[in-house]
Amino acid sequence: MNKFFSLFLSIGLALSAQAQVVLTIEGEDISQGEFLSIYAKNNPIPDLSDAALDEYMELFINYKLKVLEAEERGMDTVPSFISELKGYRRQLSKPYLTDTVFEAELLESAYYRMNNEVRANHILMKVDGDASPSDTLKVYNKLLALKKRVDKGENFVKLAKAYSEDPSAKNNGGDLGFFSGMQMVFPFEEAAFTTEIGKTSMPVRTRFGYHLIQVTDKRAAVGKVNASHILIALPPKPTEEFTTEAKQKVDAVYKRLQAGESFEELASKFSDDKSSAKQGGNLGEFGTGKMVEVFESEVYKLDSGQFSKPFLTQYGYHIVKLNKRIPVETFAEAKPEILKRLASDGRAKQAKVSLVNKLKEEYNYSQNDKALAEVVKAVNGNIFKATWKLPKGKWDKVIAEWKDNEYTQRDFGLYLEDVQRETVVQEKDAYVYRIFDVMISKAIYDFEDDRLEEKYPSFDNLMKEYHDGILLFDLTNKEVWSKAVNDSAGLADFFNKHQANYQWKDRASVVVAKSESEEALKKVKKMLKKGNSIAQIDSTLNVDNKLNLRIEEKMIERASVDSKDASNFVWKKGKSTFVKTDNDNVLMYVKNIEPARNKAFDEIRGQVISDYQNELERVWLQELRAKYTFEIHKDVLHSIK
Repeated sequence: MNKFFSLFLSIGLALSAQAQVVLTIEGEDISQGEFLSIYAKNNPIPDLSDAALDEYMELFINYKLKVLEAEERGMDTVPSFISELKGYRRQLSKPYLTDTVFEAELLESAYYRMNNEVRANHILMKVDGDASPSDTLKVYNKLLALKKRVDKGENFVKLAKAYSEDPSAKNNGGDLGFFSGMQMVFPFEEAAFTTEIGKTSMPVRTRFGYHLIQVTDKRAAVGKVNASHILIALPPKPTEEFTTEAKQKVDAVYKRLQAGESFEELASKFSDDKSSAKQGGNLGEFGTGKMVEVFESEVYKLDSGQFSKPFLTQYGYHIVKLNKRIPVETFAEAKPEILKRLASDGRAKQAKVSLVNKLKEEYNYSQNDKALAEVVKAVNGNIFKATWKLPKGKWDKVIAEWKDNEYTQRDFGLYLEDVQRETVVQEKDAYVYRIFDVMISKAIYDFEDDRLEEKYPSFDNLMKEYHDGILLFDLTNKEVWSKAVNDSAGLADFFNKHQANYQWKDRASVVVAKSESEEALKKVKKMLKKGNSIAQIDSTLNVDNKLNLRIEEKMIERASVDSKDASNFVWKKGKSTFVKTDNDNVLMYVKNIEPARNKAFDEIRGQVISDYQNELERVWLQELRAKYTFEIHKDVLHSIK
């Protein structure tokens, strides 16, 4: 019902409220829609009675008067304010500058791949990011030739050992083991997940070069584990004697584990992995692809709390213990991390391209390819030396336009002059066209960004809230919060005038001791009578926590003593009261009685500052209401219901 009401309120707001004036301040009209937006945000289940609306209107007027005063003082023009508001705008605009449908598809795809794993071999041939098209094509064709050989039946692993420029391929034949989504760079991941088991992909370009990928297996993700291990290390080329000695040592440790000794203690004593040995052998959380295959295989065979038999890897003999399994996160749990990683992933570029393409369609983007080609033709090799200049001429043909925007040949030429940098010589035309795409994409994106307030009323309201909120904070801090703290004379005067508001009632310093043992409380009483401190009592009676004694001293006002729990409480120095509850026995011992008195300033400094702030704000608001004119349009306000 509440959701339905909120929806109804939002619809009403959108259809009619924006046009109706609910308040006029200094000649400026404020719509019912703006008032409702803030009212609904601060009251999730809003009361729309006349009395409730009238009450909130008074708060709204105070808020608007403070903002008006800040603007009158020019606080919205200072660099710090402008910079802070821009920072908030960058964050708030992100949802409006996103292709939400495309982003949802990316999220779903990324989550699916995080829940599944691919095993693949690859052959890498390196190529520089700025390599010329001809050099790039040579590498591509080399891998294409290898793919044809694999497709005809040649062994991929042998080819990887012979041709791959990944150093590890000499030993593993390019085998990368199992990996899930977002563990590899995006182009590599995309090819691996879209290639069938037993098939080989076309050459794939990443920042490392070109890859040929052969998919050997796929499976559901096994999740992460938290595991510990004991390592008896072996050197790279151990002698038979060294290996035998290591095997005997690990077998001896294994027998002690079987006999019931602590895995953590044995790991700290005997493991050659010194970094994990300090943690009782704990390796923390890890998933597939983080450890060598044999190690992972042994870990995932175990149930929580179990340890394995000794096994051998390239590093030596291990015994591994599974501490716990960590299942794959739900979509809701994983979403924040996926979004964070997508922002730095190749997919983020795809999302932006998708948005720009939609905006091109929305704004009827058109492009004059002939006019663009004339500029491309005018560019020469000096562009790679950062010395190119647009030749003299008219260059006034429009090469791109959308909505009310036009980009001429000259605009593009000047842009090229501005962004050119010394770089490796590339295929010139492709390079210039790429820069044009960057320029247009940025221009369309920036155009959309600039008109968000006009296009989306919700964003406009949001920016107004942040604009007003920053001003409100800065001015209130100056006139109320900081002023109350720093105005020592005013604070002292306020305290003296309102001394009657700061009074201690009759109080007692009471030691409260609790224990399941009545005998323990009797001992506490005797020690208190002798003048022992709480610390002395605690250290004497709480040895090894056998008595489970909890003891503290606190000030209690006479009026706060609960007669139900302590009907026989004696308000007198040196007297004790015993109370029995369902769970505990309680002793209350009165150490001292303090009669009613005025509170000292240092005892309640925080409360006085708070009260003084309230007083400063009250007086300030009176001044603002006298300084500025305002009129509430009650008929419009009450029509909200």
